[in-house]
Amino acid sequence: MATKTASIRLEKELYDKIDSKCSELGCTRNDFVKEAIESKLNTNEDKFKPYHDKYGNYYTYDKDRKIWVCHVNMGNARVV
Repeated sequence: MATKTASIRLEKELYDKIDSKCSELGCTRNDFVKEAIESKLNTNEDKFKPYHDKYGNYYTYDKDRKIWVCHVNMGNARVV
């Protein structure tokens, strides 16, 4: 398989966390980062991310990830 080199900038704290986790797991930093990227690309977790619709309403999943909850944007509405 052909490979390419990728260069990224990480904050020192994140870099240190990766090194600590690699020491714990007994893997290289390169292997850890590749696995993390592949895992993120191959999961369907994005469907659980909160999002805004074009009307400004905000949607989140409930704590059990079973139903969407809509937080309605009331804009300039007044409650009387």
